[in-house]
Amino acid sequence: MSLVQRFADDLVTHDWSAARAIEPGLPSDSVLAAGYAGLDASTAVVTGEGRSGGDVVLSGAYVAWEDVGGPRTSTYCTWRTVDVPAGRIPSAGAIGSDLIDHTSGWVSRTSLRGGGERTMRKFPASPLAWCASGLSAAPSPVACSSITHLGRRMTWAMSWRRDAAPILCRLCSCTTSGRETSVVDLADGHDVTHLCPIRSAAGGLIDSSWCIDNFAERLTQLPPKIAEMEITCPDLRLWEDGDVSVYYVPFERVNPTAKVLTIGLTPGRHQMWLAATAASEVLRNGGAIDAALEAASQSGSFAGSMRTNLVNMLNDIGVARWLGIDTTWQLWTAEASHLEDSTSALLHPTFVRGENFHGGYELIARVPLLSAFVSQVLANYLRLVPSALVIPLGKTVAAAIQRIPHDPERV
Repeated sequence: MSLVQRFADDLVTHDWSAARAIEPGLPSDSVLAAGYAGLDASTAVVTGEGRSGGDVVLSGAYVAWEDVGGPRTSTYCTWRTVDVPAGRIPSAGAIGSDLIDHTSGWVSRTSLRGGGERTMRKFPASPLAWCASGLSAAPSPVACSSITHLGRRMTWAMSWRRDAAPILCRLCSCTTSGRETSVVDLADGHDVTHLCPIRSAAGGLIDSSWCIDNFAERLTQLPPKIAEMEITCPDLRLWEDGDVSVYYVPFERVNPTAKVLTIGLTPGRHQMWLAATAASEVLRNGGAIDAALEAASQSGSFAGSMRTNLVNMLNDIGVARWLGIDTTWQLWTAEASHLEDSTSALLHPTFVRGENFHGGYELIARVPLLSAFVSQVLANYLRLVPSALVIPLGKTVAAAIQRIPHDPERV
């Protein structure tokens, strides 16, 4: 914690050399000078701690008092890996968007000075915790730090699920009585419904709108008995260039406490059809977003003979015994689904000349969007599920993982 705060202090004093000694990946002095010119003070608030290999992973926020055309108090939610023996921060990034919230004027610093730990408190799984986490079902306890805006008697609760890595950073506007007034994703102004692996990795070629929050209406409007070959319809098409096309599928359910993470290449048309129609039915019947995502995952994830083959493989290599269950088939049932998560190197279904993409990293490397799915979305997914044993399914997936930051001991 002291290292993270010292880094913040170095930015405040414009000691770029000292800051770069802690975090070597910083840009040039001129870029730093332009970006931090108005920074008057900054306090680090740590709300989560875990491990990645030998490094400590901290989640939290920097509360910054800055003069940007006038004084304002801003909250930047971040994660950082810390090499404690070396006193360095090898990697860092934003959770969601860099700027989570800013308020005109300077919020009182007294509750945050001294590193912020004194302001942390655990809430039980209560309406306030539910509100602050942005989840539609009461989560496990969350760690919160609160700043009271003295003029408006409002509290901004910075909340993360208490897991081993930064997996959710949302600000919740609450009255002082704790009654919920709004649940908003202040990173981009959309309602928060779930932890989205696309939104938290968006940028460049990866569009933050490729998320069920933007596709729920289109899914609802799918014909109830749509044929499998018709599921690759224009309403669900995300991108197309030459022979390669990418379509939307609601495979965004993230289980950050999973013990096993299986990674396929990309959903095929059959899986896309099962998932999209399952989510569509839930939404048409008035179900919530998280229920639609759960239905999509249970119906479409490694569906059909693919799931049977995967179960046999996992059982053969001892995964069921390691997890303490009878068979890995239980991972796709309510009994043990909390132990499993699955995703794909190319999260959204990818087709070549209208057919399922069956592999070959050469194509991924050649198509910039597919490379971005690996370098941004897949890398982000590994951070969101920090403690899981990672099982790549196939040579192309293994090649993709080798090209992104990962802990070799997890794979």
